Amino acid sequence: MKGVGNGPGEGEIEPPVVETMVDELDVRADALREEREEEDFEARIAELEARIVELEGELAAALEALGSSERRHEIERAAHEANALDAATVALLTEIAVSAMEEPDVRAAIEELRRDKPFLFRGGSRQRAAAGAMSVAVERGRGARAELGELADEARSSGDRGALLAYLRERRGRAS
Repeated sequence: MKGVGNGPGEGEIEPPVVETMVDELDVRADALREEREEEDFEARIAELEARIVELEGELAAALEALGSSERRHEIERAAHEANALDAATVALLTEIAVSAMEEPDVRAAIEELRRDKPFLFRGGSRQRAAAGAMSVAVERGRGARAELGELADEARSSGDRGALLAYLRERRGRAS
């Protein structure tokens, strides 16, 4: 290369200096490429981290929906097993009760609902009201005097106070 100077070849740059400059430029270019790639990788990492957060949110929502669905199914099954007359109403009231519990217990909520609102279940207050409205004299007058064992079985299986009272009245009537 020709240049201005007072050297032996009238301004020429010596070849080792040129090679050193080229090597330095190559190193700088490689460093710039690596820096650009690193920035690209960091941007990609940031995108992936944001996607992970988004997917974790979706997963949490899906798990919550699954848990809610499983609990709803358990409540409906328990309502059916408890002989609910209106399963949707019993399920809704049970869901409210279970959500208020510290430790959710569907069976306990159903039993509490059965005690508090027996009219929602077969063997509830409708049958109690019918049994309570009829006096012993009316039952005997109709000729519907039931066997003592049947009355005892009914009182035992239903847990109905009216059935228990009918059994006790019949037993007392036979003892007299």
